[in-house]
Amino acid sequence: MYSKPFSKHRFMKTMGGILFLFSSCFLIVGCSQENVENQGEVVAPLEDKNKAAIRAVLEKEFTGPDEEYLRLSEELYRQQTDPSYEGYVDTSVLPPDTEEITSYVEKTYSSYFTELGFDSFVNATPAFMYHHYPADHQLSIEDIEVVQGIKPKAPNHYDFTAQVEYINNVGETTQFKISGTAICSEEGKIGRIMIDDGGLFNKINEDQN
Repeated sequence: MYSKPFSKHRFMKTMGGILFLFSSCFLIVGCSQENVENQGEVVAPLEDKNKAAIRAVLEKEFTGPDEEYLRLSEELYRQQTDPSYEGYVDTSVLPPDTEEITSYVEKTYSSYFTELGFDSFVNATPAFMYHHYPADHQLSIEDIEVVQGIKPKAPNHYDFTAQVEYINNVGETTQFKISGTAICSEEGKIGRIMIDDGGLFNKINEDQN
């Protein structure tokens, strides 16, 4: 069978087609890689950031006791009550040294709050309420549910519930249902939080006494 000679013109057309095919493949791969990279840059919805802040605060407050805070609160207690303690401070003359424990509370919680919200949480709630020396119990939290408020005029209000397990110093276990409301006045930051612990704090005090 006769074959037509492979002319320079046909060679150039063929090479042009191959080069176009390769360039198309690179373009497709490049676009695919770009799409994969963009998929990784997912911006969390505002509601999710708010819920995450509320969950984090509840987990820290109802898990423990926090060993570092327990150590610092013991030091503060001994500063004021134990004259044999090296760091004892006569509080009738000088105030106790609270710098370290204050710094730890700020490091633990401040990133989840607005400035005013943090001040309120520390002083009114207060922070680490269930972790003070001489805490001799265990706390754990589960089944945290955070739901955005249904009122159209208050979309930054969130209601929450959770289950807290409390084990006292003799191993007795009690379950507590906690609930409350949080207001996230800035993105991912709590402006105010109100917690009903279902009687947990009273139970801790009863067992310690």
